[in-house]
Amino acid sequence: MADLKTFTGYSERSLQLLFQKYFSKTPFEYIEEQRLMLAYELIKSHKKTRKTTDVALDVGYKHLGRFSVNFKARFGIHPSVLAKTS
Repeated sequence: MADLKTFTGYSERSLQLLFQKYFSKTPFEYIEEQRLMLAYELIKSHKKTRKTTDVALDVGYKHLGRFSVNFKARFGIHPSVLAKTS
């Protein structure tokens, strides 16, 4: 938020309201969704060459359990299961 605030010149509250208006979610929810979408694509395209743990860390998750819970809530499948499907 601090970077966005500096870049745009808007207050944090104004940024939150704009995000809610245009994206129907908070800035945090937007970032979370972008991370999960990237993780999904990385897992699908690198099933054989990368561990899901590495993907989680690469997209910014430090707590792997939280990654797994959020991933399943978003896509309806655990990341490890996605990695094993063909």
